[in-house]
Amino acid sequence: MEERSSDILIRATAAYGAVLSDPAVGGPAAAALVAEARRARHPEALVAALRAEAWWHRGRLDEARAKRLLDEAVRTARRHGLPARLGEVLVTRGAVNHELGRPGAAARDLELAGRLIDDGMAAELAAQQGALHQNQGRLAEAARLYRRVLASPGVPVDVRVKIANNLGVLEGERGRPQVALGWLDQAAQAAPQIGPGYVAHVAESRAMVTVRAGRLPEGLALFAAAARAWEAAGLPLGELEAEQADALAELRLLPEASGLAEAAVATLERAGVQLMAAEARLRVARLTLLHGDPVAAGRLAGEVAALFRRQRRASW
Repeated sequence: MEERSSDILIRATAAYGAVLSDPAVGGPAAAALVAEARRARHPEALVAALRAEAWWHRGRLDEARAKRLLDEAVRTARRHGLPARLGEVLVTRGAVNHELGRPGAAARDLELAGRLIDDGMAAELAAQQGALHQNQGRLAEAARLYRRVLASPGVPVDVRVKIANNLGVLEGERGRPQVALGWLDQAAQAAPQIGPGYVAHVAESRAMVTVRAGRLPEGLALFAAAARAWEAAGLPLGELEAEQADALAELRLLPEASGLAEAAVATLERAGVQLMAAEARLRVARLTLLHGDPVAAGRLAGEVAALFRRQRRASW
C-alpha cells in the first residue's frame, strides 16, 4: 500500500512537466491521474494532478474549467495541511486569474504563494509577478524582475524561455526591436527542450516584434510560420489571430484585418480569456476607425476602456 501511494505521488508530481512538454499526451494523462488519486484517496497526489490538468485546460483556452480545478486543489491542500503544494497551486491559479482579467485576485494568489513556496517555485512565481506588472503597463518594474530571475542560478528551462519571451515582447513595446529579437533568439533556442507549445508562442512573439519594427513582409512570413507551429502544437488560434490582425492593418488590408480581429474576440470571449479579449476588442475599435466610422469606433473604444479599468490596466 505504501509503495502504491509513493508511486502515484511521483507520477502526479511529474504530470505538470508532462503537460508542458506534450499537452496532447500529458493532459489526458493528468486527467486520468486525478481520477486515480480520488480513488486512492491520496490528497497530495490529487492536488498535484489537479494543477497539471488545470494547466492543460488553460492551454486549450478553457480557463473556466482550469479555474474550477485549481479552486478544488486549493481547498484540498488547505484541508489536508499541504502548504508547499498550496503555494504551487496558488502560483498557477494566479496566472489563470490574471488571464481571466481578475488582477486583484491574481495579485492576492501570488502574494500568498510567496509565503508558502519552496525555492524550486521562486522563479515561476517571479515570472508570473512580472507578467502581471507587464500587462498593467509597469514595464520597467517587470523588466527588472525578469532580469533578476534570469541572473539567478538553477532557473528551470521552461521559466527561462517564458521570461526571455516576455522580455522580447516588452522590449518590442518599448521600441527596441534589436534588443527584443536578442531575447527572442534566446527563447527560441531553448523552447524545443520543453515542447511545441513554447516553440509556437516564441514564433508568434518574433513575428509580432518584426511587424512592429516596420519589417512587414518578413513579419507576415513569420506569422505564417507561427500559424503552422500553433496548429502543430494544437493551440487555439485566438491570440495569434489578434496579433496577425495588426500586421494586416499595417498593410492596410483592412477587411482581412477586421475579420481576424473579430474572430479573435469571439474565440477569446467564448473561452473567458478577458485579458486578451480586451486587447482584441481594442483592435476592432481601431480598425472600425480606419474603416471611416468614428461614431462606432468611439462606442467600441468606450466599452474597451471600461474593460481595461476593471482589469486595472490604466496604461491601455
